[in-house]
Amino acid sequence: MKKITVIALIALMSFSVFAYSTQYLEKAPFNYDLKGFVPQEVSSTNYINHALYEDPTTLKNGKFSIMLPSLSVTHFNTSGFLKTSEGSVFLSNLLKFKFNELNLVSALYATIQNFGVGTNALVNLDGGFGFAGKNWAFGVNARALVENNSASGAGTDSDFFPQADAAATFAYNINFIDNNSLSLDLGIAARFAYRTRVVNAIDVGTLENFDFSAISFKAGWAVPVDVTLAARILDGKVGLILSGTNLNGYYYMKNYENLEKAITMNGGTDATTVYTPWSLNAAVELNPQWKAVNPKLRVEFAGIYSLFADKDVDNELLSHLNVRADVDILKIINLNVANNAGYWQFGAGVGIAGNTVSVLYGWHEAGAKLGYKPVDTLTFSVKLGYNGN
Repeated sequence: MKKITVIALIALMSFSVFAYSTQYLEKAPFNYDLKGFVPQEVSSTNYINHALYEDPTTLKNGKFSIMLPSLSVTHFNTSGFLKTSEGSVFLSNLLKFKFNELNLVSALYATIQNFGVGTNALVNLDGGFGFAGKNWAFGVNARALVENNSASGAGTDSDFFPQADAAATFAYNINFIDNNSLSLDLGIAARFAYRTRVVNAIDVGTLENFDFSAISFKAGWAVPVDVTLAARILDGKVGLILSGTNLNGYYYMKNYENLEKAITMNGGTDATTVYTPWSLNAAVELNPQWKAVNPKLRVEFAGIYSLFADKDVDNELLSHLNVRADVDILKIINLNVANNAGYWQFGAGVGIAGNTVSVLYGWHEAGAKLGYKPVDTLTFSVKLGYNGN
């Protein structure tokens, strides 16, 4: 009876969210969609973040695990960056551990050179910590993203848009059926999300002597929810997964005269509601669960609803298809390759008992349509902690 009540409440909540989502308000100007790019942290190399942000049903019968902390940095347009003299000098100093000689402003200039017209993500930093137990997980994650906008594509006329996000997420798994033939689970991940972004762009010419205390920010909060239904057969070796992500993705924003007030959300003017779209996704997973060398495959069709509902945006079928293959060797080495929306990514990680170091290199689409402006990305990730599974 208790489980039936929970199902009814979830169904009612989901229906309410879907109904409210039809009230289109304003697509977020800061909701920059990185087509074909999935951060390395959201992968099988990070058990807790994988449960919090991709599939909470993996928490079923999980053992105590801790992530303290998880850190990653993603650089965009890496190949273009290394072709510049500033990029070569920065890399040389980095490899020689001459951190005091690293010029971050010069590196930023090198990144935006010949990047292309329009909005471009330049660098993304994220970190977090979390805990997990049997059927549950909790984590706090923060992200800093820097974008630029250039009318010429050369970078000399660029404006910058720093953005910061933070989220506290609780995920829980409810198991309905659990035997060798069939496992049926419902996972829910709800998060309190905070986001802030500069109101007016920062001109490239003022970057070196810029005073952040002198500019205004837009900031606000949301409580998005992810719901995942997973049916696994053959003792968990084959999985069929249906998920609705970013349900209730409405940010309640205000303008603040400085960063301190934006962080504390003290006062604020010009209240607006910003809509970030939800997504309906379906996936098939294969996991033979071999001990020494275990290959895994995930094929996902993302954004099913938007493919048919949005008539005014580019929606090629390929842009919704994500395929990922992993190979875990002795539960120490992870090799992975993915094709997301037609763009390849290659990754590798080494980890022991939940402590991992990983790298990912690949491409994503930064233009209005697939094939308009492919951009390469390089991600380094480090996670310390303990994985009891």
